[in-house]
Amino acid sequence: MKLNHHLLGSQIEMAIRKLRYHKAAGLDDIVAEMIKATAEKEVDFCFKIWTTGISPNEWCASIYILIPSSLEG
Repeated sequence: MKLNHHLLGSQIEMAIRKLRYHKAAGLDDIVAEMIKATAEKEVDFCFKIWTTGISPNEWCASIYILIPSSLEG
């Protein structure tokens, strides 16, 4: 999979749906419940970052890793 392919909102929604409840937060202190509660805004946020290549300044101090998934199922 090429990382420069178009990102679909449905791909982001699917990733958010797969997040499990009641799991410990990561280093960013964000739990799945927080992401799921703001899922619609998360999709818009991720899509804007993907299409513009511009991320929040706060992310300059952290590592953000995109993990490609197979679309073949």
